[in-house]
Order: sequence, then C-alpha cells, then structure tokens
Amino acid sequence: MRSGTTRWFGAARAISHIAAIATTCWVNLPGTALPEVSAAQQNLIDGKVTRDGVDLFYKIVGTTRGDYVLILSGGPGEDISSMQGIADELSKKYRCIMWEQRGTGRSKLQRYDPTTINLNAYLEDIEALR
Repeated sequence: MRSGTTRWFGAARAISHIAAIATTCWVNLPGTALPEVSAAQQNLIDGKVTRDGVDLFYKIVGTTRGDYVLILSGGPGEDISSMQGIADELSKKYRCIMWEQRGTGRSKLQRYDPTTINLNAYLEDIEALR
C-alpha cells in the first residue's frame, strides 16, 4: 500500500501533466497578450504575479513573435531551471513562459495539501499569469 505522501505526490504529478496539456492549448488562444519585448530583452523577462496570496514566478524567453508555450517546472517542488534546455530549443520558434507553478521553485506556499494544490488553483493561477 502506498503511503499518504506517495499518493499525494502522485496526484500532484498527474495534476501537473493535465495542467500542462490544458494550458499549452489554452495560453495560445487569440487575444492572449503579454508585453512585446525587443530582441535584446527577449531572454531577460523575469517576473511574478500574485494570486490568492501566493507569489507565482515566471520567466519569458524566446522570439518576440510566434505562439506562446507554457513550460511547467519539474516536480515535485523543483524550480524552472531544469527546463532551460527545453526552453532554449523551443524559444527559437516560440515565446516560452517558464512558470514555477504554485508549490514549486520560488512559488512557495504556506501549506501543501489538496486545498492549496489542485487543478482549479492551477487554472486560476494561469489566468492571473495571462
């Protein structure tokens, strides 16, 4: 039998995969707008948005044109730096939003449980990021 912690991390990983699939399509919807940046700035945008008292950190890398791709940090709890190689390759054609979703990297939570990490929270966070 799996422990509660193992089940929790398995559920969190599944939610991350679902969120990645849903949001990669969703972020590319027409009307999605993030600030345009010059070629000199394209790898320098590092920011955060705050939703529900949680600071959500992101980096934007890549071309100033093209569709957006949302890259989630690894898990559980890992920061976005492990995805830099993927972002470097994708950024040749896309604008990549490297997002440290709640509970990962610098996007820390006061507590980690199903009330603070769930698909609805992720989707609302993405809306705040958008």
